[in-house]
Amino acid sequence: YTYFPAVELPDGTPAFTLVPCETFGSSVFEYLVSAEGLGGDGSNIGVFFYNPSTRILQSKFIPVGPYSFPLNAEQTGTTTLIDTNDSRLLNAVYMNGNIYTSQAMSLETFNSALGLYVLKPGGDVLLDVAYGNSFGYWFFPAIMPDKTGRLAVAFSYSDANNHPSVAYTVSGNTTAP
Repeated sequence: YTYFPAVELPDGTPAFTLVPCETFGSSVFEYLVSAEGLGGDGSNIGVFFYNPSTRILQSKFIPVGPYSFPLNAEQTGTTTLIDTNDSRLLNAVYMNGNIYTSQAMSLETFNSALGLYVLKPGGDVLLDVAYGNSFGYWFFPAIMPDKTGRLAVAFSYSDANNHPSVAYTVSGNTTAP
């Protein structure tokens, strides 16, 4: 194995929870991703390229829409809130030349929503969408494409009238579910 101490994002800040991409198919590189710290305006996802042949790790930022930490979730029957953690990326997949990844996040219009991304390692953004609603809390997402590019997303959901639940949705090709 190769050890890389103190991995940094392209701007020199420490990488926040590097997530290796589960790779389906072949690739010269192994890919890892990391959300940029606290998010905010001008947010980025750090994409890391590791070449096992040369043992070189390179990185670049891919700009995405703004995000911030998700709010903790309400649930029915109690005032105890569910800890939705933060906006770190939770899973990542590399398939058909694309990186698929997801995070929980908050926006002005959503308490806690899912950030869903489909990225080209070279920098193109094919999908950058917040998925949720204004009254519920959507958190702990996992995204998985099939070989045709359809997206399946599983996530946790809760609101003031519902107990914590698990939900899923499926979309058309590289579009929001």
